[in-house]
Amino acid sequence: MLEAYAKGVAGMKALSGADPKSWVFQWYTHWVRGDSDKLIELANFFGDTDNPAKDLANLMWSSCQPHGSGMNPYNFLPWHRACLQYFEEIVRHVSGVEEFTLPYWDYTVDGVLPEEFRRPGDPVWGVLYVDERRASVNTGASIATAAVNLNAFRNPGYYESATRLGFNNEIDGGIHGAVHVNVGTTQNMGSVDFAGRDPIFWLHHCNIDRLWAAWNQAGRANPTDAGWTDVKHVFADKDGNRVEATNGKVSNLTDVGYSYDTLPPVPSAQAAELTVIAQAVQPLARNAETVKLGQDVTTASLAPLSPAATATLGALGDARLLLVMDGVTASAQPGTVFDVYGKVGSNSPDKGVYLGSVNFFDAVPLGQQAAKPKRLVFDVTDALGQANVQLTQIDVFTYYFVPVDPVAAGSDPVIQRVELVRETAPSGG
Repeated sequence: MLEAYAKGVAGMKALSGADPKSWVFQWYTHWVRGDSDKLIELANFFGDTDNPAKDLANLMWSSCQPHGSGMNPYNFLPWHRACLQYFEEIVRHVSGVEEFTLPYWDYTVDGVLPEEFRRPGDPVWGVLYVDERRASVNTGASIATAAVNLNAFRNPGYYESATRLGFNNEIDGGIHGAVHVNVGTTQNMGSVDFAGRDPIFWLHHCNIDRLWAAWNQAGRANPTDAGWTDVKHVFADKDGNRVEATNGKVSNLTDVGYSYDTLPPVPSAQAAELTVIAQAVQPLARNAETVKLGQDVTTASLAPLSPAATATLGALGDARLLLVMDGVTASAQPGTVFDVYGKVGSNSPDKGVYLGSVNFFDAVPLGQQAAKPKRLVFDVTDALGQANVQLTQIDVFTYYFVPVDPVAAGSDPVIQRVELVRETAPSGG
């Protein structure tokens, strides 16, 4: 299928950006390039003449959910599924390979970019090569850092509830953003407004869609309220004509008309519900100052909110500890993921308990829009269990933020609030 994909990409790149089937038009559906803007690009490709393709571009370009101002974050998964569906139809049509189906890149199994995307100048595969990726990625380095994980599967609900992010928000802010950043750079996958230019973008999102399918296959339900199911999105079909898709229309793969050859295992819904759905949340400790991340390891020290809160740590029972981060933003892409560790004795920061990772892919200014602060939640109790570390072995009031790669100058990544909370689950506490 990759050869058919390369053929389709080559054909799409040969078309004018004014053609809805072109590579540029499809890239701009995600977001218009960051060194220009939508109005300028509309004028560049269509001039002052009004026509159906221009009207469609005006509706489609920079419509990726939920990056725009006022967009609903819960549209992330269905918007991308519909986008992939029509993109696949266009590739099939342009390539002339009627049996073409879009491949996925399962970086949780093999984090090395497929060789076909790393052959500049090759008569067949060169069209899949993009020089603006990280140099290490183009030479075969794996992107499978700790951040490329399936922790989002722990969420039994699609929507946010209590302190939990819900599946949609956690997969968006977690593995999805981490892969973008790890492939890089700010002129390519590492930035919302250039991401769609890279042919690997579409295989990345095909895998995210596959993870959603796996989550559903495990018995997890998508929303059924009209406020979600009836939301409409506009795309172009294989002939370049306007089509609409709703969240509800694409929420079930059977209705969409395709399936995946394999799906990763997902924890049972019953077990996840017992550990995720909270009855009560009690804040225990919080940072006093904004956490400013940089090239060196950053330490976040939390202050107990009360003596009673500290005492609670000695009698958790079935309750769980969560590390909640709010106001995660940067003034520009830092170009790296930050791994977060809990302090264990006198161990170096990166030898502590790994809790999760922070990426800023969707937390920076976009065009004229200010940065949209994101929220992250790490389950400290789960992390301790996976590391076989007892609660008494860590300093629950100290956390380290370790950059995986060099931090871009002037990016100013910050976290406004870091809070340790106690969550009581239905099974007791």
